[in-house]
Amino acid sequence: EDQLAAAIAASELDGQVEPAVAVGSGSEYDTFSDANSYSDIHSISSSDGDYSEDEMDVDDVSAAHEQMAQEATREAVPEEQGPGAWYRDLPGTEPLEPAAGPASTRIQFRFPNGQRVVKRFAKTDSVATIFQYLKATLPEAAHEIPEVLFMSTRLSDCVDQTIEEAKLVNASIVVDI
Repeated sequence: EDQLAAAIAASELDGQVEPAVAVGSGSEYDTFSDANSYSDIHSISSSDGDYSEDEMDVDDVSAAHEQMAQEATREAVPEEQGPGAWYRDLPGTEPLEPAAGPASTRIQFRFPNGQRVVKRFAKTDSVATIFQYLKATLPEAAHEIPEVLFMSTRLSDCVDQTIEEAKLVNASIVVDI
């Protein structure tokens, strides 16, 4: 029980300054401080002869905690690749408008101020091209992803699809900043 208490106390520290902790039994207590290693817990608590080799060593627990922390760090998404990274990477220039023809479509934008604008896009352009147009033409959209809806669907959820795949051919899109 004393060893378990010491192991729990050591695992809760995780790099924090540790107060002295009593380890042992009876009136005779040993202490360890932050300067000592976790392996000292093993040697202090095993000195009374109650230690069983089948029990997990505190060093094993510490190693497992460290491994879990490293895995969590690897799995974390860096900020530059997190949500909105695709929008930050879009150029701030208006995309070229293709010539009228069967490979192009017209999309109408309805803005919060009531203004309507019709713009031509290639059917094979990605939905991200629509956001590029908005980023280049709306000052409010320069640094913040606008809310763009088509039939209650958020277009920011399908930026990798083509305009044709997203069923935006001759669409009317609502833009909210």
